[in-house]
Amino acid sequence: MDVITAVRAEVSPDLKALLVTGDTSSAVKHLEHDANTRIASKPINADEFLRLLEVLQSSAQTPRVTQPSYHPPRIFAARSL
Repeated sequence: MDVITAVRAEVSPDLKALLVTGDTSSAVKHLEHDANTRIASKPINADEFLRLLEVLQSSAQTPRVTQPSYHPPRIFAARSL
């Protein structure tokens, strides 16, 4: 959820997200999420995956980002001193 929150902060707070996880613990079931987020557990079949995407797509108007503000992070190689 931290990654979704970070991307939303850069792109749009209404960005829709589908989190697919292999974690089946109760912690996943209790994750705080909103109307623009769906959580699915692996394994997930293609029909269920597509259904979840359709639900997200139809849940509200999809935000339009005309000028993405996302810039990939720079990767710095460690140098030995």
